[in-house]
Amino acid sequence: MATKKAFKVQIPTDIVRNNEYTAGEFTLLAKLIQAYYIPKVKNLSLNIDHKALMFYLFIKDHDTFKKHLKGLFEKGAIKNEITTLPRKGPLVIELSDEIIPQLNKKGHFTQMQSNVLSRDVIEAVGYIGVRLLYYYESYINYKDIARRFCWIGEETTANDLGITEKTVIKYNKFLEKRKFIKIDKHKSENGYNHNDQYVYFRYSNHYFIRHDKITEFCEKSSSLLA
Repeated sequence: MATKKAFKVQIPTDIVRNNEYTAGEFTLLAKLIQAYYIPKVKNLSLNIDHKALMFYLFIKDHDTFKKHLKGLFEKGAIKNEITTLPRKGPLVIELSDEIIPQLNKKGHFTQMQSNVLSRDVIEAVGYIGVRLLYYYESYINYKDIARRFCWIGEETTANDLGITEKTVIKYNKFLEKRKFIKIDKHKSENGYNHNDQYVYFRYSNHYFIRHDKITEFCEKSSSLLA
């Protein structure tokens, strides 16, 4: 019997690599895109149980949640500005058609299996960890067996995501601890080039995403809750 393909959540690559989006805004947007695909009839107008969504994202206060929503509105990812949350009934959020692949076929999208957005993974590696997984994935070429890794420097990563190099290193350790990524480290070196000039060489690490380990972690976490 054929194995059922894992559902994947696609996010515009220019958002994945955009330092104007905070990690919190990025993760919230990813969950909203995921919610778009749940009903059989697709609609850019989402009726969201915001309390459940806040629980999933470990958001404890309304002000933080509204701050993330405001950021998404200002960047054009959602169409309606939300200043108050409903006491009863669903929260209506209007998605931009530009963030949905079927409606924006000119854009480039990065996709990852939906369990990357599970509550267990978010708790384990945080918003920044989730963002880093998408970021590294956006540079991997799975069509080329020799290039199934992301090759990028910590400084570039930090600049692209609007965080510090120390933060990149910190969350890479979280991801490595959970075995969600494998890093082949390339050390910086000083030396002389072919013109006998003293130069500083800096090599980028190679990042491999371990999708099987993410799935294994989620399955184990679910079994513990059963």
